[in-house]
Amino acid sequence: MSLSKKVPSKLHGKLEKVQGTVEKTMGKLINNEGMKLKGEQKIIVGQAEIDAAKHKEASAEKVASPVNQASGEVTANTGQEVVEQTGASDC
Repeated sequence: MSLSKKVPSKLHGKLEKVQGTVEKTMGKLINNEGMKLKGEQKIIVGQAEIDAAKHKEASAEKVASPVNQASGEVTANTGQEVVEQTGASDC
């Protein structure tokens, strides 16, 4: 999977870190430096993905808040206009 198309996920990042921890531990146990380093790399990549997912969520919340607020204002204004129009037509 290419990094440019990958969507960051906290769950996938945690899974990557767990796999890295297992691989690093196995590398230590069997005295395999390559396996140990590959495990350390997975831990770093997993943490980076978790951080990216958190950043993505925070950015989405910042965008959603003003949009929801504006939507509420439009709905409130529309409701007032309908009441005013209804009241004018009843006379």
